[in-house]
This record gives sequence, structure tokens and C-alpha cells, in this order.
Amino acid sequence: MPEGSLVTDLTEEQRERVTDVVRAWVDDTDERVAQVLVDQYLVEFDRARVARAGSTDPNTPGSYLRIDGPRLWIEFSNVGRFGNGDNHRHSVYRDKQADYLNR
Repeated sequence: MPEGSLVTDLTEEQRERVTDVVRAWVDDTDERVAQVLVDQYLVEFDRARVARAGSTDPNTPGSYLRIDGPRLWIEFSNVGRFGNGDNHRHSVYRDKQADYLNR
């Protein structure tokens, strides 16, 4: 997987889409901390990279997206269909400084 592009090298529209993805994952956290986290991640966009593979449609098997910043890690992968015909998705969101008991 290539290391991706710096978020700040993207167009304004692309940066907004990255921000939307960040909010989609982070807004699942407690509302008292979600905006604080989003603000921190946005400040670090100059050191964050975004990479994708496959389709830009998350419903397409093989689509993959990763956002990797100093603190932020979001990864999404549609790994495809299994025996029942349903798409199977994997996703992770983590804060590298505030998870795993800061280890």
C-alpha cells in the first residue's frame, strides 16, 4: 500500500471529504470529547496522509481507505462477499495517543 498523499496537498473539496470521514468515525464517541478530537485531528492534517485502493465507492468489494495522522488512524476495507452474498466490511478508528492506556 502506498503511503498516500498529505491531506493538505488535496483540493479543498477532497479535504472536506476527508474531514467528513473523520467526523463519521469520531462522532461515534462521546459528544463531550468528539469535537475536541476532530479539532485536534484537523490541526494535524499537514502531517496526515490519506491513501485508497480500489473503488471510491465503499460498497464495492475491494475498496480501501486509510487516514494516518500523528494521532489519528482510520482504516476501512470492504473485503468483499462471503458465502451468504453480503459485503463484508472491516473498519478501525483509533487515537494513537489516547488508546491502549497510552502505551
